[in-house]
Amino acid sequence: YGGEKMSKSLGNLVFAKDLLKSYDASTIRLALMHYHYREGGEWIPELLVESRELLDRCTAAAARASTAATTKLYMSVIHALEDDLDTHAVVHHLDDFATSPDDYASVGTFQDKVLDGREYAFDATLALLGLTPSGSSSV
Repeated sequence: YGGEKMSKSLGNLVFAKDLLKSYDASTIRLALMHYHYREGGEWIPELLVESRELLDRCTAAAARASTAATTKLYMSVIHALEDDLDTHAVVHHLDDFATSPDDYASVGTFQDKVLDGREYAFDATLALLGLTPSGSSSV
């Protein structure tokens, strides 16, 4: 990376197996969600730290969020994924939720069914994305 094309011959490839030595699978998945599959982009290693912090912030926010906020997050993630797998929008929804879950619930309107309980809605959102909450040991 560093503006240089990644290739096996240059020896500058980044492998998931190597990243897993330092980061959990959820952190790596969330870092990759910063890129849209149609556009790609240059690998930025700092996204791993940012993604870990975002997942930690989301987990903390979910503990104090209303059912309306976690349900809105779930529905927003579904809508973003239905929109050409817009994972960049998913990351923005997660960040907005983590920053202020109560404000997140009050912005815009969702007429969708409220999911059964705050924890269920948050866990369902993470499961949809293949992520696990902070402190969980799943790979």
